Amino acid sequence: MKRVLVTGAGGALGRELLGVLRAQGWQIRALHWAEAGALPPAEKGVEWVAGDVRHAEYLEELMADCQAVLHLAAVILTANPQLYEEVNAAGTQNVVRAAERVGLEHLILVSSISVEYPQATLYAQSKMRAEAAVRASAVPWTIVRPTLLSGSGGGAEYHLFARLAKLPVVFLPLAGRARKRPISVAALARGLGQILAQPAGSVGKTYALAGAEILTLKQILSQIAQEHGHRSPLVLRFPVFLGNIFTRILDLWPFRKFSWYQAWRGLCTDAAPSIAPAQQDFGYDPNENS
Repeated sequence: MKRVLVTGAGGALGRELLGVLRAQGWQIRALHWAEAGALPPAEKGVEWVAGDVRHAEYLEELMADCQAVLHLAAVILTANPQLYEEVNAAGTQNVVRAAERVGLEHLILVSSISVEYPQATLYAQSKMRAEAAVRASAVPWTIVRPTLLSGSGGGAEYHLFARLAKLPVVFLPLAGRARKRPISVAALARGLGQILAQPAGSVGKTYALAGAEILTLKQILSQIAQEHGHRSPLVLRFPVFLGNIFTRILDLWPFRKFSWYQAWRGLCTDAAPSIAPAQQDFGYDPNENS
């Protein structure tokens, strides 16, 4: 019986991925962040386990009868920068060491396209260290760098855009001309499932997974506004250097819930990578109905 461990399984991507893996016939051990509350309801073919990748002592036991691990667990936006190092970097190192000790056949890391940004945020730096740990591993590995997760199951950055789309006027760097290639949670889950099902061609490689359409931030805001029955906001230019200074000051506020500077840098940077390698190697298709 083939079994896979999925870390970060309680998030939107994790829940979507469980359905993909069950359809492929996998038995799933789903690691749910212990601090996120009660375990999700029982599901056929899914064994929910509470835990935390920061605590290495039980990861080896969780992997003992698994053939592969899909490592999704990560902190993306937080007011506590130490968590980036503890969860994203050190947590990945814990997963790698456990995978090596049990001799896993495949380790798939979900990283971030932000590691390619010219100015790396603390989050991106932690993902770089996570990638380095995986590449140095003796376990066959694949690294995936998703772009902006869109839709109701999208990530924190997308939900920030959704809040901005409700405003009549929005100030953005470059007047919203930064180019993105949003990917749906469903498309990303399908892509990860394809990699797991076809490991031979993807081992030792790093892939960008993105959607089919390249959009500017201004176009994304307009799309979101229209989906919710709002008028598209008027987008005005806010100087990048002033935004850098202003968001750094906002990050000094002790009661903030995330890093304003990190969110700002995401608005300043293109993230529209080629998906051709993924299409060629394992038939990745970002379209919803594929």
